[in-house]
Amino acid sequence: MKFNFFPKESKINDFLEFPRLLFESQSDLKDLEDDLKEINSDEYIEFIKRARLQLQPYEKEIALFYPKESSDFYTFSDFMTKANPFFGYESIESYLDFLLSMNEHQIKKSILYTLLLMQDISGETISDIENISTDSQQIMSYIKDLRIDAGAKWNLFLIIEEPVKYMNKFVDLMRQLLPLFNKIYSSYEEKIITYGRYLEDFLNKNGKKGLADKTYSIFDPDIIENETKEYLVSVINPYTLTIVTSTLPQYFIWGLNVEEIFKSIKEKKENKLNDRIQIFKNLGDKTRYEVLKLIASGEYSNKKIAAALDVSGATISYHLNALFTAKIIRMEKNNNRIEYVIDKDLLMEAIEDLKKDLEG
Repeated sequence: MKFNFFPKESKINDFLEFPRLLFESQSDLKDLEDDLKEINSDEYIEFIKRARLQLQPYEKEIALFYPKESSDFYTFSDFMTKANPFFGYESIESYLDFLLSMNEHQIKKSILYTLLLMQDISGETISDIENISTDSQQIMSYIKDLRIDAGAKWNLFLIIEEPVKYMNKFVDLMRQLLPLFNKIYSSYEEKIITYGRYLEDFLNKNGKKGLADKTYSIFDPDIIENETKEYLVSVINPYTLTIVTSTLPQYFIWGLNVEEIFKSIKEKKENKLNDRIQIFKNLGDKTRYEVLKLIASGEYSNKKIAAALDVSGATISYHLNALFTAKIIRMEKNNNRIEYVIDKDLLMEAIEDLKKDLEG
């Protein structure tokens, strides 16, 4: 097993994620501050606030391609990158040039491909995507069936009607945002590359055991089917570990500060009493309790969980991280799908230990 870090693609990925920061609400920021206060997250909170100030003048244009409810729905860049991964491109500009070169059919095909992935459509249907994508009405029918914000749905209708026009608008917007992104990203770029290379060397020397040590066995690299495990490092989402299996190559995104999360897990796990406290603390949080109920019912999609609870995807991500930290849930692969699984044995053990503690 080999691990391979991609610095150029890491930058492209963070650039495409950059506009999302505009719609981090004040309540989301407060949630982040509360959830991350134990690991000194002040720098990241300030990073988000600084980015939002830079993005604010472009709010109207950004909202067209990055809907405010994009936490439980794909953005325009998601539609493009799922079907057209950015691996192999030398720079942000070269990937934007590629997007600009796409014709009407290619853009529609990319959107349809991602819509079918969203709805868990069968592989047979996806293989027939070439024919389906020539029928705008059929694509519209898929959009109508989506359980998403009406504004996001309307934006998609507009894009399907004139895909080349909106691709030009998107690329023009992103080129206006590029200097702003570079100004912020430049402070972190050397750190990202240095850390990415360090992690690559560490993982290639220590293999699965090294990854298990760093993630406290939460992440199994075999979820990714490639023999070489490609990964990016992100400063836009520095406290999350994301697995992307819907593209080729499959890859994972490692947050620049995610080791702090896993270090916190390890320290907490060294004290079993603290483990139980963390479990009951998480069970005592209403949102996390509702998240567990949804997972128990078979729900595995962050976006659907966020929609069901009427909260943002950022909020759900950090609640899931808290549940991971307490080891109440873990990730497993089932038929090429990443699913959340509740560790019911752990919960039963915590309950039995509580009973013993209270016996006196």
